[in-house]
Amino acid sequence: MKTIFKNPIDACRAIEARFEGKLPEPGKHIRLMHCDSRTGNRSVCLNVYADARGGYLYSFRDGISVEWRWSDADKQKYLKNCLTLREEVPALSSNAKLVKKLLKKAKPIKKHSYLESKHLHKYENYPLYEISRQSLNNLYSKELTNCLVGDRFILVPLLDIDGHLHSAQLIDEEGRKRFLKGKLGKSFFTTQELSNAQVIGIAEGAATALSVTQVEGFPVVAAMSCTRFRTIVPLIKKHYRQAKIIVLGDCGHGEAEAKSVALLNNVPFVSPSFSEEQIALFKKLTRTTNSPTDFNDYYVVKGILYE
Repeated sequence: MKTIFKNPIDACRAIEARFEGKLPEPGKHIRLMHCDSRTGNRSVCLNVYADARGGYLYSFRDGISVEWRWSDADKQKYLKNCLTLREEVPALSSNAKLVKKLLKKAKPIKKHSYLESKHLHKYENYPLYEISRQSLNNLYSKELTNCLVGDRFILVPLLDIDGHLHSAQLIDEEGRKRFLKGKLGKSFFTTQELSNAQVIGIAEGAATALSVTQVEGFPVVAAMSCTRFRTIVPLIKKHYRQAKIIVLGDCGHGEAEAKSVALLNNVPFVSPSFSEEQIALFKKLTRTTNSPTDFNDYYVVKGILYE
């Protein structure tokens, strides 16, 4: 049986490769030397899988390969490190530097009442982070936290098309959302690495994006509002030509905007629809008077996410 190592350092030792303390981003690779190399030839290729579950090394010299798989905790540490090490866009350095500081204080997301209310429970798979009110107040204006409830906030990192940190969204325990000051520009949230995706969905918010990825399996970008579809849809379509782009609209408010953007960019548009029985069931399950609107709500009434 093939041995699967717990981390890239052990995997490097197994094929006598020299680990240099750096790892590529998901879906990318770097070249390393063998420990006994005297020529400086980098004949070992270290690859991290696109979904960041682990990676493998291949020795061109010896013709052997080894694989490693991270624990959920190590995977989250790796992804967080990828975010904090990315170069910042000079024009956006002020906000990007702040997000970088916030990420250093943040922790991998754990059980959170907002995600629970959305019936999203696979925390180890979400590229989200948690930051305390105290840490946020120490680094940012209390004016922002005064608008939020509770002591634990979800930190949603927003990146540009090149993977640079740009801004962030904060979500409190009751679902109130706030962005850091400054323009969002062309930044967005993505549930998974996009570089090798065959299908990419584009939704409004992070919870909807996470829901679709959890159920359907493909990565989803969150534009962060229906009006931002006009910015994000053509951007993603142009940059990821290998992928089928699908606009995932909400029904009701914002539906016409999302549909018009999909038509303008010649990409498919889908949105959920609900019968009267499903609307009544949703209100009963969620104990609210709100009607269902998005794909998270759709999966709840279909019993796919609801527990």
